[in-house]
Amino acid sequence: MTEPKFDTASELREEFERQAEWGREKAIQYPHDRRNAVAAAHFDELAASVKDCPPEVLEAFYELFEDGNDSVEWLEMLRRAGLDQWPDTAEELCRNFIAARTG
Repeated sequence: MTEPKFDTASELREEFERQAEWGREKAIQYPHDRRNAVAAAHFDELAASVKDCPPEVLEAFYELFEDGNDSVEWLEMLRRAGLDQWPDTAEELCRNFIAARTG
């Protein structure tokens, strides 16, 4: 029996969905701080854009993510994506991660 191939697109979409849900929870907790609701909406957009990310970009992203000793770069990129450095698409965020790991 062969191992199922890791579904990078699904995992990435689910990560963005988790980030969006966290933002929504914080928006309820801190209703006067609009940043959480804005971040949640943006992560929803990123989750929706995963389907348009080219397979070769997802593969390169996964290989670099999997080969890393830790996910510090990824966590930092998610933090920035939720705060002030908004990538327009999941592809852009993946390409930024690839550039950070290979540049």
